[in-house]
Amino acid sequence: MHDLTIDAGRAFGTGLHETTFGCLTALHDIHKYHNPKRILDLGCGSGVLALAAAKAWGRSVIASDIDRDAVDVTIENAAKNRLKPYVRSIHATGLNSRELKVSAPFDLLIANILAWPLVELAPDITRALSKNGVLLLSGLLSKQEIMVRNAYRLQGLSLKRRYVYGTWNTLVLGH
Repeated sequence: MHDLTIDAGRAFGTGLHETTFGCLTALHDIHKYHNPKRILDLGCGSGVLALAAAKAWGRSVIASDIDRDAVDVTIENAAKNRLKPYVRSIHATGLNSRELKVSAPFDLLIANILAWPLVELAPDITRALSKNGVLLLSGLLSKQEIMVRNAYRLQGLSLKRRYVYGTWNTLVLGH
């Protein structure tokens, strides 16, 4: 992966937290075997993961967040990194956005949020994932992994790889 300049400003995510680092490591590995056409960073925060994906694949990425400040910060960070043409940042609550619904299914869906929202969103996230899509989840503590994995197992997804940094886990799932 290449260097990015990130100013988290009013949004979450500088790339230094274990969850973000786990996602960046997973994206590096996913880049070796998967070539997604449609990419979503759900709960984008500062946009660091959307920017990393845009840079890695040279493709358009949708970055969405429930926080309007995060949407603005993502746009600012995309401009700083000369990735503005590749990153479309939108305000949305979960996947309840017309733009997200018409853009689905996604070949790579990244959700670095928290365990409980990951569980609650499992049906919607799974529906938004393409048949051969890769799902990257983070923001969960090691003790929450079974709960999150079970929510996605019930949707027909299975664990492909796990990354553990400190007490935080990052999961790669697929059909």
